[in-house]
Amino acid sequence: MPENRILFVICNNQMGYSLWTKRESILSNPEFDKYYDRKFLEDWIEKCGKISLEDILYTMGNISGHFLSQNIETPSKVIDVPISIELLEKEIQSFNPTHIGFSVMLDSYQTFIDCCHFLRKKHPQIKIIAGNVGALVLETENYADYVCKGEGTYFLRQLFGEKMDISLKIPRIIAKRFRPLPYNPKKFAEIPTAILTTDLGCAMGCDFCITYALYRRNYKIGNAAEIKKALLDMGEMINKRDIPVMITDPTGLTDEKLWEDVIELMKGENYCFHLNTLTTSALIDRYSKKGGLLDKFKRSEEFEIVLLEIGLESVAEKYAKNRNANWKEIIKTLNEYGIVSALSMIIGFDYHTRQTVLQEVKDALAFDSTIFYISNLKILYETKLWYLYKEQGRLLDVPPEFRMLWGYFAFTHPHFKSGFNDCLPLMLECEDLINENIGSFYLRSMKIIKNRKKSEYNDNLLKLDEFIKKD
Repeated sequence: MPENRILFVICNNQMGYSLWTKRESILSNPEFDKYYDRKFLEDWIEKCGKISLEDILYTMGNISGHFLSQNIETPSKVIDVPISIELLEKEIQSFNPTHIGFSVMLDSYQTFIDCCHFLRKKHPQIKIIAGNVGALVLETENYADYVCKGEGTYFLRQLFGEKMDISLKIPRIIAKRFRPLPYNPKKFAEIPTAILTTDLGCAMGCDFCITYALYRRNYKIGNAAEIKKALLDMGEMINKRDIPVMITDPTGLTDEKLWEDVIELMKGENYCFHLNTLTTSALIDRYSKKGGLLDKFKRSEEFEIVLLEIGLESVAEKYAKNRNANWKEIIKTLNEYGIVSALSMIIGFDYHTRQTVLQEVKDALAFDSTIFYISNLKILYETKLWYLYKEQGRLLDVPPEFRMLWGYFAFTHPHFKSGFNDCLPLMLECEDLINENIGSFYLRSMKIIKNRKKSEYNDNLLKLDEFIKKD
């Protein structure tokens, strides 16, 4: 029997989730025609022809593949670019895997199907493992030999006969992040970024959240000393003093004592780690008290929180993570600390009408976050809303790709038509409203960065101000 060897690949569109990045894959696939009004969509794309704010920053890399590769003993290889049949064949010839682990994203589910058909025909001896959110799609069982829902390390260790009692370790991952230049959106800045994972899964239990549906629990990873070692290793890999860090935890910095210890342990190291993470209003409120975690990061020479992404979700519906939130005060506090705030809101809840949506957007804009963006409600597999809408008979029979589309309701709604026809014009109307009120998020960010501590990194960011104003 040959030694097990696993190739980790990813099926996704790494340019974001918006309609505009899906244009070619949707319009070029005649099998998708029955799920939307082709002329309507073509007219709107021609009319608007723009990228969404969701596309402004995207990450190139197979993060889950690297996490698994570094937590198992079985020989493995990770492919960071989106997989294709041509690339798959090339890697099979060079690496000779016994197993292929697909990280399956909904926006490229057809790619996964095509790759599986290819493997069954050309390489039937190779076992197919499907993981990530695509594992929740019922039909995935028809294509894969193994379907892994949730955390994959223990699944693979058991499959390959490895030791099960070894703790998960923090992987060392450097990904490429790309952002359009503010003075030339057709050109991209490439930013090597350290990827830090200290927690998998989410305990918030939001009814729309596929992370909660996938994991159903939390997996805490690493202590303060291990976080320090991982950061220093990744700092050495990037080989610069200033290291951008994307924390992939669904809710970052949840353990205050842990991060206080990390800050203390890092004193005197010749790096400054610039942190970007998701969080909640409740955590910000707790950490912003005098002498709290935000103060400790502010005083640190080795750390700086640069951006916090916060799911507002709805102004009217109060999710547990945001209950009793004073959003104006929260944003004001972040501004004072020099932290860019990115609020996101969901459109398409049952109480929404065109009037209530526009009013909620106006109310949310009044909170004055640095960045504000919208997404339409997506009813994703095995979430609480999925089971509710399924019971109510409201889910459309559409491919997985359509459940992730920007501007597309893949369900019936009491006040809107399904598909693009009502959702897309409303989303674009909201974006126009956002642009009128916020303007350039780069210029807004410059005002916040001026509140940060003096450093070469922040000075370089502030120089962008001159280019933007010239443009």
